[in-house]
Amino acid sequence: MVQALSYIYFGRLSDKRREMVRFVRIGFLASAVVFYMHILAYDGLTLFVIRLAAGITTGIHAGALLALAYERGKNNGITLLASLGSIGWLVGTLSSGLIQWLSGNYNLAFIYAGSAFLAGFIVSLYIGEGNDKEKKEKDRYKYNNNNKDDHNKTNEKSLYSIIKGNWYIYSTFMLRHLGASMTWSIFPIFLHEQLGLNSLEIGSIYAINAVTQFLFMSRVMTRMDNVNVIQHHHIILLGTASSALVFLLYYNLYSYLHLIPAQIVLGVSWSLLYVGSLLRLMNGNKNKATAGSLLEAIISSAIVLGSILGGIMAEHYGLRSVLASFALNIIAFVIIAIGSRNISTLILSTNRMVYSVIASSRAVASRMKRL
Repeated sequence: MVQALSYIYFGRLSDKRREMVRFVRIGFLASAVVFYMHILAYDGLTLFVIRLAAGITTGIHAGALLALAYERGKNNGITLLASLGSIGWLVGTLSSGLIQWLSGNYNLAFIYAGSAFLAGFIVSLYIGEGNDKEKKEKDRYKYNNNNKDDHNKTNEKSLYSIIKGNWYIYSTFMLRHLGASMTWSIFPIFLHEQLGLNSLEIGSIYAINAVTQFLFMSRVMTRMDNVNVIQHHHIILLGTASSALVFLLYYNLYSYLHLIPAQIVLGVSWSLLYVGSLLRLMNGNKNKATAGSLLEAIISSAIVLGSILGGIMAEHYGLRSVLASFALNIIAFVIIAIGSRNISTLILSTNRMVYSVIASSRAVASRMKRL
């Protein structure tokens, strides 16, 4: 929850100061320092304090990085950032686990994490300070610094205004991720106890999801660079509907082979929902860092709440009952449909979007066969 508050605060501050590159650098450097500090923890209290600091520092750069990716690369910039995040999550999880397993030392895993943030900081030093437009906006901020009321009226929206203008996106994402977090809280236990999978098989299941996300985002969704704001709604809707399908498949899992198609659909659905939401927020809001950081804050909050609810539900009703959380995705589907207002046009455009995705997927598959 500390991380969620950090996302919002520093995303808001990034928009106010218009210094995205600086916040990215500060965030990565501060995170590197804090993760190195994990090796200094000697009891529960010191570890608690360090974890709080980690929540704060990892929230510094998120909103600024999203806004920077959009300003420099537009839609493709956001898609590429999201795809690299997916493959980075996979590499980081596997490598840190491997380091701990081979060495038997958790400290090396924290050193590895800190080094990854330090590498990110070094890379950020090669990011230019910005184009002329960004510099003009910084100059305008400094010029209006003595007249904050006028500056705020012309350049900023309140958090309430941003949430109100994008309520259906945030609500949909919260419900989807709440259901997902409920599932992830018991998923490894479910796979081991009820399906009899070993550690290697469970790891491969998670890898299928991450690899699918990376390939779908980088190969298919980058072809959607010219979609307009209205079509972003349809991408979100398609992602929500396919997420509901995933959790319905989870509820009916009985073997390892059943998991493979479910994980592929999961990777595609997350790509559509996450990237579609980011594109809508980046294209539809002037306060891009704030709008993006609010979405990241919702993800963090849903992970906490979903884990608690998933544990309670599993304790009282069994592991498989948690998988019924796909019902939350159906509610989310209705919310986004209402938020999109014209449902008939929405369904028609969504069908067109499905055909576009299928055509793009076939083109990618054909190219891979030639290779």
